[in-house]
Amino acid sequence: MKNLICILLCVFIVAVGQVLLKFGVSEIPKNMPLISIATIQSLIGNVYFLAGVVLYVISFILWLYVLSNVRVSYAYPFLSLSYPLVVLMSNALLGEPFSRGAWVGVILITIGVCIIGFYIKG
Repeated sequence: MKNLICILLCVFIVAVGQVLLKFGVSEIPKNMPLISIATIQSLIGNVYFLAGVVLYVISFILWLYVLSNVRVSYAYPFLSLSYPLVVLMSNALLGEPFSRGAWVGVILITIGVCIIGFYIKG
């Protein structure tokens, strides 16, 4: 149970990090080149961007812990749960719309991960 909690925590941290990164890069002016000193300076000074990067580092460290304790064939499919979480959070926090097809995809991903988790033991 502890390993499953760590896996799900990692998935949640990755999803939150992704939304924070989106908040951060959204504050960069559209006319600014993607790779430039000014862009890098802007990102380094952006709290959302930095928080997203920190969460990605934390999730990486947590993921190493997970991999050291469970089979990768059990743990890795759970990472796909980050997609439904990001879809839901981007809709709720960023106002990004998604279609019925996206809902169907979210449901299918969730069902698939549940099936894998049930039949492959960590």
